[in-house]
Amino acid sequence: MSAAKQLLDHKLLKSLSPLCDLSPDMLTEVNAKSRLEQVVKGATIFKRGDRDQRTLYLISGKLELTDANGRSKILTANSPPAGKPIDGVTPHRVTAVAKTAVTLLNIDTSLLEMLLNWGRKQGYQVSNIEAEQ
Repeated sequence: MSAAKQLLDHKLLKSLSPLCDLSPDMLTEVNAKSRLEQVVKGATIFKRGDRDQRTLYLISGKLELTDANGRSKILTANSPPAGKPIDGVTPHRVTAVAKTAVTLLNIDTSLLEMLLNWGRKQGYQVSNIEAEQ
C-alpha cells in the first residue's frame, strides 16, 4: 500500500494518539490538512532544542532519537511508541535522524489542538450565589 493511500485510511489515523479521540469528520479534516513526507536515510528530522509547529508521526521506517546525554533509542514504525507523536514537545528534547528511508505524517500542531479541544464540553463553576429570602 502506498503512503498516499495510507493517509486516506481512517483506520491508520485512529491508531494514532491522540487522533483516536477525534470524530470521523475531524479525522477527515486532519486528512485534508496534513501531509505525508518521504525522508531519506540519514536525514535529520529535527534537532534537540528546535522549535516548530509540527506534530509528526512515524508511519514507516526507523528513526534514531538521541537525547542530550548522547543516549539513543530506535523508534520503529508500527510499534506501540510509534502510535504517539515523535517527541511531541517544543523545544524538542531529542534529535531525530532517519535510520532508514521513512514516511512521516506531518500535522499542524495548532490545527490538532483546535480539533482536540473542539468537542470538549466547556464547563464553568458558579460561586458566591446568594439566595434571596
